[in-house]
Amino acid sequence: MRPSRPRGGPTMRPCSLAAHDAAPTLNGSCSASSAAHKLMRWRRGLLALALVVLALAVLASHARAGDATFGPVHEVLGETTAPVDLQLADLDGDGDLDLVSTSEDLGRVIWYENVDGQGQLVENTLLHVEDNPAYMGLSVAIADMDGDTDPDVLSSMTTQFSWYENRGLHSGAFGLELPVSPYIPFHCFSLFPADIDGDGDLDVAYGTTVEVGWYQNLDGRGTFGPAIPQATGMFYNRSVVAADLDSDGDLDLLVATYVDRTISWFENGGGGRFGPQQIITDAAYGARCVVAADLDGDLDLDVLCATAQGDRVMWFENRSGLAWFSDARVIGLDVDGATSVVAADLDLDGDLDVLVASAGDDSVSWYENQDGRALFSARRVLLATASRASVVRTGDLDGDGDLDVILGATGDDQILWIENLLLP
Repeated sequence: MRPSRPRGGPTMRPCSLAAHDAAPTLNGSCSASSAAHKLMRWRRGLLALALVVLALAVLASHARAGDATFGPVHEVLGETTAPVDLQLADLDGDGDLDLVSTSEDLGRVIWYENVDGQGQLVENTLLHVEDNPAYMGLSVAIADMDGDTDPDVLSSMTTQFSWYENRGLHSGAFGLELPVSPYIPFHCFSLFPADIDGDGDLDVAYGTTVEVGWYQNLDGRGTFGPAIPQATGMFYNRSVVAADLDSDGDLDLLVATYVDRTISWFENGGGGRFGPQQIITDAAYGARCVVAADLDGDLDLDVLCATAQGDRVMWFENRSGLAWFSDARVIGLDVDGATSVVAADLDLDGDLDVLVASAGDDSVSWYENQDGRALFSARRVLLATASRASVVRTGDLDGDGDLDVILGATGDDQILWIENLLLP
């Protein structure tokens, strides 16, 4: 809780001026009483000026926030088919954001280069494609898996989980596919690179059809050990996130489980040794996506989720930062078949807004965080023609300092981005 401000102006206490405190006058003389009076007026004037400056700054911030608008819709050029996941990063080291996608159709993994720094995304390299049409791409991530400071690409297929080394220092030239696990008996829906064991390199958390666990990066160079299951018998773990929910300095696991309709977490006791499942809610019908983010500005991580069957976007407050979560607080009940959710400062007012994709109504929408404490606006639709919108992300694609919106639409085989016009 922020400390309350004292009402009224500052309390002025009597003061007596010593000889060295008296300000000189034009005639070179001044009585103590007149000097004190002038000093008091000067202090009051300075305080009034400071209050005016502060008020103008607040008004400017609110005006800027209220002016958040979105403009042209741009199409990403390439052989895009049924995109189900997207990630953004500067793959070639030229200072702008590029894109990686994976698709249901033949498990394609493609990176698209931002060729002009203004958001013109053009297909550069097909990193992976399957011969068997039964194989689908499910998830993609970007992270430095081998410790050489450039971003590598990870992807999960129907039965395989691999990574692709960025070969040259910030060149964007990728090597051959390197299996993390040569065979996964169940669909790997979600992967999340993070330092699970606290040894300074990036491991990978995963969620499959029936299991949640992680792979340890054994040498910091992308050599992985066998899967370390954390929980089995959880059905359709569609989203897994590693985040410090209990503020103890290590990364816990946060999971959205579709069939079980649960949002739950596993406490990391240190070194990747996890405790039992702790259920935040068992009423997340068709849980598709979960995010850890500070929505109410109290410096701990809350939980945000979207449900495909319940058609809800909701959040759970982290009380006291110790992972004691509130009941569900609904942000929106008007999204039909939510598939993806993101927390991002779209209006640049210093707090996190909520962005959601929904396949049932072919839409991408956002909810403004109006007070920085998770008081959200009504739904604002950015695009209502994204056929079976499957995924949404944010990033400054055109380099103008605000966050644009990028999305995948499986029904149209399209990747699109919507320009944020907040900053010119």
